[in-house]
Amino acid sequence: MEESLHLVINHMEMLFNATSPRRAGIPMARRREDFIRAEGDFPICIVFLVDGSNSMLEPYKGREDVTKAEVASGIVNDLILEMNENCKTAFGLSPRYLLGIIIYGDDAVNACTQKGLAEMVQVTTIGPDDGQMKVRWSMGGGALEKDHAATWFDVQELHHGGWTRMDLGFDAVRALLTKNVLGKEEFNFPLNSSFPIIIHITDGAPAYKKEMYFEETVDAIKRLRDECRFGKNLPPKTKKWAPLICNVYMDKEEGGEEIIFPSAAALPQRLTGDKAKLANWLYEISDLLPIQMQAMMQKKVEMEINEQAVAFIWDANAAQLFDLILWMTRISTVVHDGPA
Repeated sequence: MEESLHLVINHMEMLFNATSPRRAGIPMARRREDFIRAEGDFPICIVFLVDGSNSMLEPYKGREDVTKAEVASGIVNDLILEMNENCKTAFGLSPRYLLGIIIYGDDAVNACTQKGLAEMVQVTTIGPDDGQMKVRWSMGGGALEKDHAATWFDVQELHHGGWTRMDLGFDAVRALLTKNVLGKEEFNFPLNSSFPIIIHITDGAPAYKKEMYFEETVDAIKRLRDECRFGKNLPPKTKKWAPLICNVYMDKEEGGEEIIFPSAAALPQRLTGDKAKLANWLYEISDLLPIQMQAMMQKKVEMEINEQAVAFIWDANAAQLFDLILWMTRISTVVHDGPA
């Protein structure tokens, strides 16, 4: 039922220039001078936007024993476990993370409220003891393997079915981020937080009933960036800033080209043919990595990152993908002085 890649390409050729956020006037700037340190000890807001369409049930990178949906679920659960570990201090638990999970297929749903939780969850309230011990796919041991591990959201809860209404997913994220989810005006999270990081995991292009939804998705991202302006208590004359969007692509075929945080100059040279066009579109709706993230990535995962690197990951292996996202979530004190 999911769109095949060749349906994407002809439509994309016509829409690419019109729908590219950089060409459509969507604020994309993430310059070195755009970043300052956050005032105060605010939690970091992490939102997982997960493609729950039917194609996510296909094999992951040619492996018949694991699906893309199972890998995505494993990443989410492993990261919740890591976030809980990172909340531990000598004085007890520190509420360092607020977590949201949006799943989309034919429509979009909030995975947290589906479980009877709050719209966004303070990670310390869903500790390791709250996760059920289940056999699932995990990257926590440094490789993709089945393990008996704490599980908060199993693969069925992160799969929605149907087509790929990516636009509805981004609209649901926008609705989530514009709310005072803790109900405290003096705190008003996430509006006073370090900028939210949106980790978008997908395996294809936006579509519904064989109609491409590129334009609708770009419009949804523009609404997200226009309406989600954070940093109410920033220093005088500091502009408010938008969330950071990182797009992650998973492939069903093995042996694909891995592209991690590319620059504009590198991307066209690394992929060719139909997938290059899809990769370029996803690249265009991603943000530049903050300079602090670049520095941490180079130190922690020992990889060279260009200063124009974009938060876009194409077909990385599961263990590497987990490490990259993990270190992105550790940037908890950076805010963006983006376009007003």
